[in-house]
Amino acid sequence: MIRIASNDLSVPMLMALRYVIAAIFALPFAIIALKKHQVTIKRLLFLMLVSAPLIVDPLIWQYVVATTNASFAAILSLTAPITFMIISTIATRDRISSKMIVGFLSAVFGGFIMVLLPNLNSSAALNFGAIPVILMLIQGIVVSVLLIIFRKEHERGTPMVAILAPVYSTWAIISVAMAFLSGDMGQIHSLTTSNWLVGIYLGIVASILMNAVSTQYYERAGTTASATMKYFKKFLTILIPILVLGEMLSWEIALGAAFIIIGVIITSRKHKNKKLPYSR
Repeated sequence: MIRIASNDLSVPMLMALRYVIAAIFALPFAIIALKKHQVTIKRLLFLMLVSAPLIVDPLIWQYVVATTNASFAAILSLTAPITFMIISTIATRDRISSKMIVGFLSAVFGGFIMVLLPNLNSSAALNFGAIPVILMLIQGIVVSVLLIIFRKEHERGTPMVAILAPVYSTWAIISVAMAFLSGDMGQIHSLTTSNWLVGIYLGIVASILMNAVSTQYYERAGTTASATMKYFKKFLTILIPILVLGEMLSWEIALGAAFIIIGVIITSRKHKNKKLPYSR
């Protein structure tokens, strides 16, 4: 439905619309946090700097799909939670029990069943590319580091939306510049009500609220539960279009979802986020 409502917009224009709306929504929270001395200008500038490289995230995805195919790109995306799990465990020293590892591996297995098996059963070939693999790995590392920074900043007492304000302000500036350079900024004069609604949804719900909730969940539940939840989100991105379009749920998706849900239950159940003691 979102794709249909934004079909008449170019990628640079849709990015600009999304991030400008997100920045406008979040900036007042940053201003309030500054007045309450919950954050400093220096910290906000730091967040702007470290978040700037991630503006190319949608472009990397487009490149990977164009140079390989959507199926291979989807399989590559399943490695992102694994990358996050490794980097976050090292950086945060969150305690990981054997049960939580079993739960995470269950979700990993479920994710690959859900995405890989349908592609193996289809006649379409999986086009491998070294550069797409490297780009997706770098993307996974950068996203993981940024999530860790968000969590640590929130643990310092900075309100979550105030943390996101400089991030989306940076992306808004860059995406507007990209829209101007590509010649797509003229589309702003022909934006429909559907386009604005999609922009508001992507900017406020999918960007600000989803990131705020997922970061706070990451902080409270810990690395393993957060990494496992990423596979559950992938399942929802597959399930929702199926329900909307009234399509049949394949056995691969149902089986993969079962393993993912088991993983979520195991990693979320009665686990407190404890850090490992630092060795001296």
